[in-house]
Amino acid sequence: MLYPTLRSITGVALRWYYREVTIAGGERIPQSAPVLFVVNHPNALVDALVVGWVVPRRVRITAKAVLFDNPALGMFLRTLGIVPLRRASDERARLERSGEHSGGAGGHVADPSRNATSFAAILDALDRRSAVLIFPEGKSHDAPGLEPLKTGPARIALAARDAGKAPGLQIVPIGLVFESKEVVRSRVVAIVGDPIDVHGWNAPADGGRAEALTAEIDRRLRAVMLSAPTAEELTGLQSLAGSVVAVLAADAPSLGAGRTLHEEYLIAARLARGFESLASLPPALQERAAAAQRRLAAFTAALGAARIDPADSAISLRRRHGARFVVRELLLMLALGPLALWGRVTHWIPFRLARRIAMRDVTSRDQPAMRTIVAGLGLVLASYALQGAVVWWLAGGLAAALWLALLPIAADVDLRYSDRITAAVRRTRAYLTLRRDPGLAESLARERAGLAAEITELDVALTAALTGAGWR
Repeated sequence: MLYPTLRSITGVALRWYYREVTIAGGERIPQSAPVLFVVNHPNALVDALVVGWVVPRRVRITAKAVLFDNPALGMFLRTLGIVPLRRASDERARLERSGEHSGGAGGHVADPSRNATSFAAILDALDRRSAVLIFPEGKSHDAPGLEPLKTGPARIALAARDAGKAPGLQIVPIGLVFESKEVVRSRVVAIVGDPIDVHGWNAPADGGRAEALTAEIDRRLRAVMLSAPTAEELTGLQSLAGSVVAVLAADAPSLGAGRTLHEEYLIAARLARGFESLASLPPALQERAAAAQRRLAAFTAALGAARIDPADSAISLRRRHGARFVVRELLLMLALGPLALWGRVTHWIPFRLARRIAMRDVTSRDQPAMRTIVAGLGLVLASYALQGAVVWWLAGGLAAALWLALLPIAADVDLRYSDRITAAVRRTRAYLTLRRDPGLAESLARERAGLAAEITELDVALTAALTGAGWR
């Protein structure tokens, strides 16, 4: 009962912070076999929340043992079935604080058996066909790629295999791709990679099984992630992918849906592979690719100068379509506006306070979302308790129960409708700009069509040179 309740609360918190939280490749997750999820770790506690929300199975989570040092928090985490893992860095810090040390040249060396109890608990859970989540990087970070993996997941899987436990055990990689992890109302997608059948995996004959399996985990996890040498290049890659998706789209996305982050990820991953192989291409093809990139950048800049989002560059300029848009949005405003306004008024203070608390003394990009969600949970619950008490006092218990039941719905409507209003204003501006300047509309439409054709033809040429999947 506790897990489903907390999972539902997690879903609400994630929906309130991120505009889109989705999963791709979920069919690769075994329905009942034991599973060891190995996940990249770019966004602290939020990563575990995302996996717990999008995966349709109950997931047991591993967490750094220092979280259990707080007695109350430790008891709560154990109640949830969270398994503590003692990181070597945390153990060295503990030994330094206590003045203990062993081995080496006077250095502090963590006991290699420190996680024996935790590993045994994980093995037992897997043997009972549970799903367990491990972050093999061993830490949350802001690096624009995967940090070196620890061998823990491989050692656990091999121990299960050697002991004849957890038959059918699968190691399932999940890559978390954030549009901009610290930004409210951005997007995140969890991409499930190809599983590793542990009992069917062929170990190398020359030993080093844990290292070899870790290398295989690394390869499969990288296949469902985005990586770049620097954070700036990663941001540029994602922005470029968004522009390509917009140019290749047959028409503008609907306001209520839009292009998914997974669509942009597929293009970004394709672009990343192309950039990595660029040096091996014939010079003429290299120049053609560079020219297409410059042309796309110029097109995006022209849209920016006109304050038109690339996603709105394909909107219809017919009057009847514009009239239909206005009527539809006005009807939605009449239907949803009052509830959205109520949601805004009743949640404005806790949301604002949570964000203000979260942004104090921020030292890394993996802190704002986690802090906002944690602070927001407490503040929203306190706000609900206060509002419920006031309504009870003024109108009785039934009115208070109805008020409290509608509050989270109103907040959902407010956030989603606010996203829609933002998109509607942006699209209205694009429509009016292009209607007022037919010459600009014609030149942008012509350039967009030319770019779409060039990108498609270039992809065919790149595919022939490198072999691989197409854009679509």
